[in-house]
Amino acid sequence: MDQMSSILSKVIKKRGLQGHVDAALVVHHAQAWIEAKMPTLNEQLLATQFKDGVLTIEAIHSIAAQECQMRLDELLEHLQESEGHKAISSIRITRSTCKKSPQTLASAD
Repeated sequence: MDQMSSILSKVIKKRGLQGHVDAALVVHHAQAWIEAKMPTLNEQLLATQFKDGVLTIEAIHSIAAQECQMRLDELLEHLQESEGHKAISSIRITRSTCKKSPQTLASAD
């Protein structure tokens, strides 16, 4: 009998969802790094999307964006080497158009 993990993997591939799963994993790992390495800014920064090799991080205000900008190389290196996400070519920081906190944004999805 197949284990649950192998069945899930087969179903994801069969349904063509592997790209979505990989993108969600990149976003998850990026957000975990932000929370661990920049704890004072984790409520102002939210990893939101990974598409075409570009990870997008939304910042609530410009100070958080600047602080994150200074550590992008470190994050990119961490994701490519430690987490094995070789498909990441760059990281983009955008200003959030929403005035809500990242936790509110994440729970709305």
